[in-house]
Amino acid sequence: MSIKEVDLSQLENFFISDPSLTPLLTDYARRLSPEPEISQADDDVRTIIEARRIVLREISLRRGQVQFRNRLVERYGAKCQISGCAFPGLLEAAHINPYAQSSDNSARNGLLLRSDIHTLFDLGMILIDPDTFTVKIEAGLSGCGYDELEGVSLLLNGTKGPDKEALRKRWRFFKPVPEE
Repeated sequence: MSIKEVDLSQLENFFISDPSLTPLLTDYARRLSPEPEISQADDDVRTIIEARRIVLREISLRRGQVQFRNRLVERYGAKCQISGCAFPGLLEAAHINPYAQSSDNSARNGLLLRSDIHTLFDLGMILIDPDTFTVKIEAGLSGCGYDELEGVSLLLNGTKGPDKEALRKRWRFFKPVPEE
């Protein structure tokens, strides 16, 4: 017999169905480390070319489906909707509601974000206020080069913007924790 950590993701539907348990689930999600665990497979990379292929595959996967990204570029223009960065190699298609949960690849369920901002958005450290389409930065990012993004209006390119209800759902899940 051994003691193993409980993986709450296996019980997520149960936790979501009971609003009193939602704080436990969100606290667990906030504590997950963004650092990947080192596996034996990582030690088996023997060549520079093999390592480069792994990196390129990860970038390709990160950018998601080309069609989804193209829809976002067509809708919002070829700029990060938060920073205004127009370098195409850094722009990624970010789902507001994760595709794995919603199967929604519509432009209304997406944002075009610079790669670092996409990662912070996925982690809930950068949020979009669903009512004002303004950016909210988690306090932990203060002094890390993202302060100037606080309160910035999302670039909408003359559209109605992303789905407010999707943003609202994300806002409630990752809502900023008041500082003590």
